[in-house]
Amino acid sequence: MNKGRLDFDATMTMNRHPMTSTMMRRILLQYPLMTMKVVWGIYSNALRLWLKKSPFYDHPENDPEQDHKKSIAPRQEHL
Repeated sequence: MNKGRLDFDATMTMNRHPMTSTMMRRILLQYPLMTMKVVWGIYSNALRLWLKKSPFYDHPENDPEQDHKKSIAPRQEHL
């Protein structure tokens, strides 16, 4: 502090918007290069790992057949 005044203020004000398909399209159109950069980064790293023949380990609790059974089973309400 400098005589009771702030030297620096890093306040960020944001507005909440619903996550609709229209809003997602608008964001993709507003920031197309950022979206492509992220996608490029993910797939280029995946390609490098694949070319190195890195082993792929699935999550031990990830069983697609069990997930399918859970999704079609009737849900029970817990009180």
